[in-house]
Amino acid sequence: MSKFKVGDRVRVIDEAGGAKLGDIATVTAVQPDEDGCFYCVLDSLSFGAHGLYEHRLELLPAAPQQAGPVRTVTRREIVPGEYGNLEIFGDASAIMRDWTDPASCREAARIFNEIADVLEEQS
Repeated sequence: MSKFKVGDRVRVIDEAGGAKLGDIATVTAVQPDEDGCFYCVLDSLSFGAHGLYEHRLELLPAAPQQAGPVRTVTRREIVPGEYGNLEIFGDASAIMRDWTDPASCREAARIFNEIADVLEEQS
């Protein structure tokens, strides 16, 4: 089995067939010969050769991934809207329309506690 695979970036470490020491290329195919040696077909070399035997090449480390302009941020935020008989505004203030039902008061208290947790996290 070859020590290289398609897509690997390699550097020439042993000049042969016009290849220059230090040339860099990408492996596009790996072919065994009749003796069991592996020949790497390369995408580009300065001398235009088709490829080299693997013992004339070294694997280059993978290029580090650069940070892109997009990142995932997970945070909780207060969303204005109506929640049961409670209305939340953009500034996190709220108004409750009906204070007479114990269940709706408990639900409002739960929502207020949730809002308080978010405000605490943001401060």
